[in-house]
Amino acid sequence: NTAVGSLSLDANTTANSNTALGYNTLGANTTGASNVAVGAFALNNNATANNNVAIGRNSMLVNTTGTDNVAIGAYTLDANTTASSNTAIGKNALTANTTGPENTAIGDAVLDANTTGAYNTATGRNALGNNTTANNNAAFGHSALAANTTGTQNVAVGTTTLDANTTANNNSAIGYQALGANTTGENNTSLGSFALLSNTTASNNTAIGKDALLLNTTGIANVAVGANALDANTTAGGNVAIGRNSLSAVTVNGGNTACGDSTLFANTGGNNSAFGNFALGSNTTGTQNSAVGALALDANTNAHNNNAFGYQALSSNTTG
Repeated sequence: NTAVGSLSLDANTTANSNTALGYNTLGANTTGASNVAVGAFALNNNATANNNVAIGRNSMLVNTTGTDNVAIGAYTLDANTTASSNTAIGKNALTANTTGPENTAIGDAVLDANTTGAYNTATGRNALGNNTTANNNAAFGHSALAANTTGTQNVAVGTTTLDANTTANNNSAIGYQALGANTTGENNTSLGSFALLSNTTASNNTAIGKDALLLNTTGIANVAVGANALDANTTAGGNVAIGRNSLSAVTVNGGNTACGDSTLFANTGGNNSAFGNFALGSNTTGTQNSAVGALALDANTNAHNNNAFGYQALSSNTTG
């Protein structure tokens, strides 16, 4: 054993291979072995636990039997008592954790409210900062999942992604501010900057592409693939838009399917189907139209119940 500092390792009886540097480091240790404590009061209450590394003032201060933890930074894991296999790097990282095992926190104040939550991974200042008891979350980026308390199985990659999420589960957000307003909406997938940015309580949406489903708040079960796809949609559900700018204007009407660049671009009506670049591109309030082929029904504005199959089919139709 190596002890440097007043009262360091002063209670040690039979334990081996401990290193204590600093005032009162490993002060209560009796039989715990292979621990490293550097900094005043680091691992101060550790008694029988093994294989812990604590570097920084008060790091792992009250740990008693938790093993295989790594704490680097002032006050890291300082409330940890019996939890094992946690890694905390950065001031106040996992500072409130007591019994939650197998968490990884890298960055200032990361997972700092976590008490019993387990199997969480967070990197970036304030990431998962309010998480208390939730498990199996992954947050990478400044303030990612910052407001999350009990929501589980969420993945957030990017600055402020899912940062308003509180109790919702099973969301995946990758990209700057993706799903940034989401609070309780579940089972959403967002890939791209600002994708599903305004979504609050809606569930089962998929948005891939910058600004996809940008303004969606409570619309459910939408699929948007492509930059600006369904970007004006707010409350409508059951829309499918695949292609840049597809279904870009629809807000409250659902049941539309658009596949192709700028298909149903100006559409605000419901229950239309368009396949092919610019198909039904000028449609505004027309409903129950089907267009298959590039530029099919592309001049249609407010007509209903038309079927067009082929390149430029019914391309001059406007209100018929």
